[in-house]
Amino acid sequence: MSSTTINTIMINALPLVIAGAVALYKFIVQLLPDAKHAQLASLTDNLSSIALTTVHGVEQFMSDESGQVKKAQAASDISAILEATGIHNVPPALIDNAIEAAVYSMNLFKPNPPTATQAVPAPIAPIMPTAINATSAPLLPVLQSTTIR
Repeated sequence: MSSTTINTIMINALPLVIAGAVALYKFIVQLLPDAKHAQLASLTDNLSSIALTTVHGVEQFMSDESGQVKKAQAASDISAILEATGIHNVPPALIDNAIEAAVYSMNLFKPNPPTATQAVPAPIAPIMPTAINATSAPLLPVLQSTTIR
C-alpha cells in the first residue's frame, strides 16, 4: 500500500476510533461505584419530584377513592412517566417509598380541623376586670400599681 492510501484510511477511520473510545470510556465510568451513587441520587431526586406531582394530581382527581386505589393509580402513573422519559426497571419498592414520602409531605401542610372527638379549647377569660364590682374591688390597688410594657 502506498502512503496516501494509509493516510486516507487513517483519516477516515480516526473519527470512528475516537467515537468508540469515548463510548468505551463512558461505559467504564458507569461501572465505577461513584458513578452508580450519582445515578441513584439523580434517580431518587427525579422520582421524588415526579411522585410529589403525581400524588397531588391523583389526590385532586380521585379524592373520593380509597387510599389503596389512589396509591395504585399513582404507582401506575409514575411508572408510565419514568418509562416515557427513558428510565426503565425502577424497583416497585422505590416507587412505593416515593409515593409514601409524597403523601407524608402533602399531609404535613394539610390543615386538620378538629373532629367531634377532639376537645375544642375554651376561650380564655380576660385577665383585667371590665367593671369594678364587689369581687374585684380588693384587686384595684394591685391593678393600679401594675404597669404593662
